[in-house]
Amino acid sequence: MDFLADWGVFAPTLVYLWLGSANIIAYYRTRRFSIVPNTNAKLFSNGISFFMFGMVYTLLVSGFQTFTPNPITWVVYLLYLIYPLLYNFLPLNRKIRIIGYNQPLDLYIFRKPELKQEQVTNQNLVNRNNSPALYLILGAMLLCTTISILGFGAQTCGWLDTSLGYSGCVRQITIGGKAIQSVKYSPDGTILAIGGSDALLQLVNVADGNLIRELKGHQDWIDALAFSPAGKMLASASWDKTVKLWNVQDGSLIRTINPPGEYSSNLAFSPDGSLLATGAYNTGVRIWQISDGMELKILPDAINKIAFSPDGTFLATYSHLSDNDFGLILWRVKDWSKAATFSGLKNYILGIAFTPDGQQLIASDGNIFVWKVADGLLVRKIEDKTDIVAFSPKGNLLVSEVEKSKYTLNSPNYFKLWDIQTGQKIKDFGKMQNIIYDLDFSSDGQTVAAASSRDIVRLWKVKPST
Repeated sequence: MDFLADWGVFAPTLVYLWLGSANIIAYYRTRRFSIVPNTNAKLFSNGISFFMFGMVYTLLVSGFQTFTPNPITWVVYLLYLIYPLLYNFLPLNRKIRIIGYNQPLDLYIFRKPELKQEQVTNQNLVNRNNSPALYLILGAMLLCTTISILGFGAQTCGWLDTSLGYSGCVRQITIGGKAIQSVKYSPDGTILAIGGSDALLQLVNVADGNLIRELKGHQDWIDALAFSPAGKMLASASWDKTVKLWNVQDGSLIRTINPPGEYSSNLAFSPDGSLLATGAYNTGVRIWQISDGMELKILPDAINKIAFSPDGTFLATYSHLSDNDFGLILWRVKDWSKAATFSGLKNYILGIAFTPDGQQLIASDGNIFVWKVADGLLVRKIEDKTDIVAFSPKGNLLVSEVEKSKYTLNSPNYFKLWDIQTGQKIKDFGKMQNIIYDLDFSSDGQTVAAASSRDIVRLWKVKPST
C-alpha cells in the first residue's frame, strides 16, 4: 500500500511524457508534409505543452503531501487527468486522422505515415482511425488515471485506507489553513478541542468530525488545552499570555486569567475540578482557584510540565533541582510542601503522568522513566528517542518518532505504543507528514489524536494487537 500511495499518484505523469514524446517525434517525421495548415507547428507546441503539463502535474501532486487540497486544487487535478483522454478527439487531431495521418496509431506507436501527401484522397483513408491501437491507448490512459485515484485513496487516511482500516486511521479532521498546536479529548471522548496558530479554538464532534462551535477570544497561537474532570469547562492557554476558561455547553467565556511573564504552555485541572495549575518555562507553576480566578500559590523551582495524582493528593512538576540538575518534584496539595524529588533526567521533559492507581509516576525526556511514588525508586527506564508523548488513562505510552521508509518520498512520523508495566513495545503504527505538535488519548485509551504543522488532526485506533 505504501508503494501504491506514494508512486501510484504519479502514473498520469507517464501519460504526459508519452504524449509529449509522441508529438515531438511526429513533428520531425511530418515536417515535409503540409497535410493541414500549421499542423507541424501544432505538433511541436503540443509536445512542449505536454512536457510542461507533466511537470506541473507532478509538482501539484507533490504539493498534496505538504498541504491540504482544497476544491480548486481537486478540480485542476481532475482536469489534468481527463485532458489526455480528450486530446484524441480535439478537432485538429480528428482532421489529421481523416486525411490520412492516423495520429492515435502513428503518433503513439511511432509509425511513419504510409502515404505521401499527393496520394491522399477524400475518402480512401477515412476509416484508418478505427484502429485497435486507439482503444489500447485510451485503455492505458484510463488505467493510469485509475491507479492515480487508487494511489490517493491508499494514502494514509485516504478513502481506501479508512474503508479497509489497514493503517489504523479512523478519521482525518481538517480545520483549514493553519497549523494545529494543541489537541485534547473531552473526558467522555465525544468532543475534541483543537487549538491552532490562527488563535481559533474549535470543538469538533469525534463521531463524525463535524464542527460543533468555535471559541473566539485569543489573539495568538493556542499552546495548551485542558478539560475539567466533569467535561463542562475547557481551559486554553495562548501565546497572548492569557488563560481562558470556557463553558463547553454553549461556548461562552467564563473567565480570563492573566499569569504574569511568559505564556503558559501547560495546564492541569485538579481531580475535583476546583484548582487549575498553569506552567510556564521561565515564570514557573502557579495554582489558581477556579471559582473566582484567584492565584493561590506559586511553586518555587517548578517549571512547566505538570500532573495531578488521580486522588488529588499530589502535584508533580518538572523542576530545577540544582544548578545543573533537572528532575521532578512531588508537591502535597494540602499545604504545597515538597513530598519527594526524582532526579536523573538529562533533557527537557516531554510529559508527566501518574498511573491510574497513583502508585507510579511516569516521565519522558526522550527516554521513558517509571518511579514508585511511595519511595522514589526507579522501577524502569525505557531507552528510546522520542519527540512528543501522550499517556493513556490505562498506563500505555504513545511515542512519535521519525523513520525513513524506502517507499516514501518524505520522512514521515511514525508512532510507537509501549506497555509501561513491562517496558515492551506493543506495536508501531500510523504515518503523518510534517511536524507533530501534540498527541492525546481518548478516555477509553483506544484512540489517539495527533495534531500536525499542517491543518489536520488524525485519529488513530491504537488498541493493542492480540
